[in-house]
Amino acid sequence: MLGDRSVMWMRGRDLHILTVGKVTYSADERFQIMHSHETDDWTLQIQYTQPRDAGAYKCQVNSDPKIVRNVYLTVTDKRFLDGQLYKMPPSTREQGEYGTHIVGGGTRFLQAGSSLALECVVTHTRAPPSAVLWYRDNNLLDYDSPRGGISLQVEKAGQQTTSRLLLSAVRETDSGNYTCVPVSVPVSAPTASVTVHVSTEDELRAAVQQGGLSGARCSLSGLDLRAVFLLVAVAWLVAGTLT
Repeated sequence: MLGDRSVMWMRGRDLHILTVGKVTYSADERFQIMHSHETDDWTLQIQYTQPRDAGAYKCQVNSDPKIVRNVYLTVTDKRFLDGQLYKMPPSTREQGEYGTHIVGGGTRFLQAGSSLALECVVTHTRAPPSAVLWYRDNNLLDYDSPRGGISLQVEKAGQQTTSRLLLSAVRETDSGNYTCVPVSVPVSAPTASVTVHVSTEDELRAAVQQGGLSGARCSLSGLDLRAVFLLVAVAWLVAGTLT
């Protein structure tokens, strides 16, 4: 008996409208609505759920009066053990089906205020990964991350999937270990990581100045040491002559 009314899903913590009817109003591709004309069910699907997805959700119909059903979601993430990202080791049969690497080496040094661009390439001999996730340390990075200023792009071509992560105006808190995690079922794909260091201009200037002073001290110490040896030698010669 829905008629011309619509079913809406809303997230409780920020009252963000996720779906209206069959349309999704979120840049986060993990959210989507599932509905079939054969049923009266309007199911909100959240793929690859994270602990931060936990909380209240509202299913609402724009009738008069409104019909609302509150749902509370609890998420237990078993991928984190002892504060580290847990990765299932690939079996012998699975090895070689996927390859993951981050372009540009394993360490990046940036000045605060610049942009960070990371590119993760996943090669696959069979089906491509269903998604490619990015983590900083143990924190998932996506459009709704508290940090903001995050852009994600995914490109699939043949047997290669490329995920690009862009962070604008980086700051010191953006330093850390960035991990690219391909999501594939049932095969476990390898991950790739890069360490990012962000320094302020004052820190860079201080490091340069400190290096110059240290070098001067080393040189001065060497001169003082040679002078001491020279004075000792002269004193010994004078003592010998007097004797």
